[in-house]
Amino acid sequence: MVDEVIEARDYVAQLINKGWFRHAVGERGGIRRIITLLRFIDLNYRRCSANLDLDLLINLLDDYYNTEGRIRYFVRELMRVQGYDNVARQLINAYPVLPPDLREFLDKVAKSLPLTQLLGGFG
Repeated sequence: MVDEVIEARDYVAQLINKGWFRHAVGERGGIRRIITLLRFIDLNYRRCSANLDLDLLINLLDDYYNTEGRIRYFVRELMRVQGYDNVARQLINAYPVLPPDLREFLDKVAKSLPLTQLLGGFG
């Protein structure tokens, strides 16, 4: 479908450069609107040099969920071994300087931990 849209865009772009087409469509209204449509196509249907296979994307998603589960397990075990208060205090001190995606992840982990459920999380 995208290839057909790009092909049609290229064909119409060639027609715009022809004088008879400009005259038939109308220089002021028609051509201006066609150029607007061509710009829209250029913005939304750019060709991409990356090819991603659906299996690769599914494997990446699986890896993400596996890693998230392992980090959750690691944090729980760390808190069990070192004590909830000590680890929570260290995480709370580091929380403001963490990137937003890590803070969001820690908030999710915190809500699943017994102590921070009572405290309402890190943030």
